[in-house]
Amino acid sequence: MPDEDLYELSERERDILKLVATGASNKEIAQQLYISSNTVKVHLRNIFTKIGVTSRTEAAMYAVRTGLVVHASNQLLAAESAENQSNLSDAAVQPDSLIVETPLSGSKKYFRWAPYFLIAALLGLIFLGLRLSPGLALFNPPTSTPLPPTNTPPPIPHWSHLTDLPVSRSDPAVVSYADQIYVIGGINSLGVNGDVDRYDPITNIWTTLSPKPVAVYNVQAAIINGMIYIPGGRQSRSNLEPTNILEIYDTNTNQWHTGAILPTPLSAYGLVAYDGDLYVFGGWDGQEYRNSVYSYDPTTDAWQKRTSMPTARGFCGAVEAGGKIYVIGGINGDQPVDVNEIYSPARDNGKNIPWTSGFPIPESRYGVRATNIADTVYVFGGEKENSNRVGLIYFPQTNVWQSLETSPFPLGEDFGMTSIGTNLFFMGGVSNGVFSSQNITYQAIITLTIPIIIK
Repeated sequence: MPDEDLYELSERERDILKLVATGASNKEIAQQLYISSNTVKVHLRNIFTKIGVTSRTEAAMYAVRTGLVVHASNQLLAAESAENQSNLSDAAVQPDSLIVETPLSGSKKYFRWAPYFLIAALLGLIFLGLRLSPGLALFNPPTSTPLPPTNTPPPIPHWSHLTDLPVSRSDPAVVSYADQIYVIGGINSLGVNGDVDRYDPITNIWTTLSPKPVAVYNVQAAIINGMIYIPGGRQSRSNLEPTNILEIYDTNTNQWHTGAILPTPLSAYGLVAYDGDLYVFGGWDGQEYRNSVYSYDPTTDAWQKRTSMPTARGFCGAVEAGGKIYVIGGINGDQPVDVNEIYSPARDNGKNIPWTSGFPIPESRYGVRATNIADTVYVFGGEKENSNRVGLIYFPQTNVWQSLETSPFPLGEDFGMTSIGTNLFFMGGVSNGVFSSQNITYQAIITLTIPIIIK
């Protein structure tokens, strides 16, 4: 039967839980339901409390188990609830991927009564067995040789190659929007690159767009309302001085314009778009690595200084998950760091301390890339021997790190990384001194379909 907690959810909360189970982000949920992202967050906190979960993955599993999601009924999961729930919980923290099992179509009404039918059928069989002659084989051990077990199915591949970038490069800014990936700038053997290329994962086709007016590398990109923001960056390999320019690309018009300049020139920073604002963490100012934090409001075209990070650093990973921003790894002076510092924008009001410490990254790294799938943090890269090939997954709800499946391909260093849905994408980079045009994807969450046959 559906969990009693499900009946405590309002209609709006059920709608949000369904969308969470499809992998929709807070922003996508807000757009579909015509509510704000903050309202989605409030609903999610209430949903998690009511159904007794602590993460989006657990909420998705709950939606599947209770029959809320679908096109489908969960008779099989209901009949084997204890065993399957354990399997699903284990799968949620598999180091290779997250696995969600989704049944095929059926009837919710049938699902509600299925356990009773099963109990009645079992009682009937027991009664029948007691009445039958002991000579029958119903309760006797089989005399025939059992069939050999079927072969174990081959493992599902997580990694695959896609169509290469039009131009080899490392240190590009990479960001996804509307199921498209934008690769901007970077550096290669010809110098600093201003090319802008858009990749469509559905068609596996690249499209060349208007180049960035100021070619830069050692930058990140973030998107707000269809506009791609790229602050600062280095313009020359020989010149350590970064720029303070903010250039903005309109994905609708394929045009560039400038915004208010950065308070200080920066490159090699961490960058996150959160709740309609841009946040820049640390970075290199031409002389030293900084602990500064700045926010940019696109509506006023103005920068604001925020509470500084506890640790000065550059080449760090920065990612938002669950309303908090995680700034991971980096380098301070000539020493890589293993810190995982957590910033709460809502607490940065002059009255509270917005920074806390999460469990450190398992090994010191700089030049890392970080992204978010279902409020779980994925970290790849890092300029340390072999660390660029071993990905890490961080569960903010439990403050735990785990290793991911090693890439069968040499990802190299200084690649760009982003995510769409349940897939990570790795683009460009440099390996053994050679600039790369690689375009590799990693499927982080695999959905298996279980057929249900009702006669």
